[in-house]
Amino acid sequence: MNSTDTQKTDKEETRMQADVTLDDVLGGELKITGADLPDGSYPATLFGFGAPFKMKVTEQFRKEGGPEFKTNFELRFGLRDKQGALVEVAYMCGIPEGGEVNRRSNLWKGISALANGDATLIDEKNGVFMKGVKLTSFLGKTAVLNIKKNKKDFPQVESIGRPMDGVKYPTMEECKALLTSSQGIPF
Repeated sequence: MNSTDTQKTDKEETRMQADVTLDDVLGGELKITGADLPDGSYPATLFGFGAPFKMKVTEQFRKEGGPEFKTNFELRFGLRDKQGALVEVAYMCGIPEGGEVNRRSNLWKGISALANGDATLIDEKNGVFMKGVKLTSFLGKTAVLNIKKNKKDFPQVESIGRPMDGVKYPTMEECKALLTSSQGIPF
């Protein structure tokens, strides 16, 4: 075996067969995704959830003996950019194992703002969820997203605040056009 055969073998080992054909790629209609949002506050509506995915826990945050990967999902919000176009922004959260939501988690920060004092969702006096409340109970709720660009210059949800009176929020009907993945998430 000569050196070119070795190089070819090494290169082939790093490639795997894709689950789409070149015709699928070349024949698909193109559309722009991802918003180029400047830093600021945006009125938004929770319209869906992203499918769960595993993400490697960085050494900085990994507890001794803890899992190497953590399962996450995203809260999907519809909002209007500065030109008035409806865009989607996702907020990553950890999966609530056994329905338990830690008060320091991104999920708690997001859904407590979305609840906005709604006594059918959260008993704010005692800090507990009302009986029967599920994540889907928060669909259609509104909030103000504070967007800030990350190190790679992508707009990212920095925090979620309670909605403000007198502000126009996207409707669920408007946001349905943004749905691009399955909503059959069992939690």
